[in-house]
Amino acid sequence: MNMRALRVGAAVVLAWAVAPPPAPAQVPDGTRIMTLAHAMNGGSDGVARVTFVTLAPNRGPEEVRYAMAWKRYPAGSRYASKVLFFPELPATLKGSAYMGWLAPAGSGRADDEWLYLPELRQVRQLTHGEHEHAPEDPFARSVLKEADMTPRPPELDRHTLLRTERADGAIHFVVESVPRAPDPAFPYSRRLTWVQPLDNLPETVECYGPDGTLVKRIEFHWRRVGDTWAWERVKAVDTATGTSTELTLRDAAIDTGLDDGVFTQRTMTQGPGRLFKAP
Repeated sequence: MNMRALRVGAAVVLAWAVAPPPAPAQVPDGTRIMTLAHAMNGGSDGVARVTFVTLAPNRGPEEVRYAMAWKRYPAGSRYASKVLFFPELPATLKGSAYMGWLAPAGSGRADDEWLYLPELRQVRQLTHGEHEHAPEDPFARSVLKEADMTPRPPELDRHTLLRTERADGAIHFVVESVPRAPDPAFPYSRRLTWVQPLDNLPETVECYGPDGTLVKRIEFHWRRVGDTWAWERVKAVDTATGTSTELTLRDAAIDTGLDDGVFTQRTMTQGPGRLFKAP
């Protein structure tokens, strides 16, 4: 079972948005814009189904689908979040489960992770380095990677407001973000983010490689869930190959009151029925 695929999915849980802070009265600087955008990311807990579909030239669509649950923790906690993933597609992975207790970004601590293998009827704790793709894994071709899905703390980058743009009658701030220090887990030399200032929603991100060339473009489509915002669809395109990956969410429920007792090895063996209706 491929753990990197599950970690990319787990990153989804960190990118839901609570009701955003009010828009600034005047155009702020780049740091303020990205701080407001990052402040949206939250929601205390939730459940959803997430689907990734990758389309590559001369290949048919490849689909990966999970049922997931998550719980976030306040700043200063040992863990930033806890997540559970139950693969539904491909069918060969159904019945297995992944659980992660994820350390805060920049803490230097490793995540605690477990995998349930139904054929062995066993939960085992994973060691660092068990997250590489097998060549036959369809998720290996996904354009969306872990670094694309995990909200990046704004203090890790230098942010510059380059310009404002009007498109379809709406104003967007265009902010350049450049890492302050090298980060092996972050593969980009800089990013440009188009932020819609009315709700502080990041809607488009362009990612540039170490040589400065554009390597990826990501579009985020949002919808309201109660008084919160959530991704409805995310599409990433590899600008060199034309390969695209689209993420969609359904059956989403935010702030459901999940307690710590959900995120246990016992739940991994029981499957998602406790949290979700049958698909």
